[in-house]
Amino acid sequence: MRIFLFGSAKNNKSPNDLDLLLTYNNEVISLEEISKIKKELKTYFYSLDLGITIDLLFLSYIEERQISFVRKECALKIY
Repeated sequence: MRIFLFGSAKNNKSPNDLDLLLTYNNEVISLEEISKIKKELKTYFYSLDLGITIDLLFLSYIEERQISFVRKECALKIY
């Protein structure tokens, strides 16, 4: 799994929200697992009470390559 930062938080010290793209290998991680991971991450981020909305986008490696999301958004790889 890879994690990318995109959107206003990438260039703004006071963003309205935090946009994260998580890419994954769909041959290893199922959609059911992605759904569970998404729910757990949302619960975790909410518990931190950061005062900012965190938006999560999940794309398989194949989906990301097809639409070139990282390149188009100039997303920053953080993990």
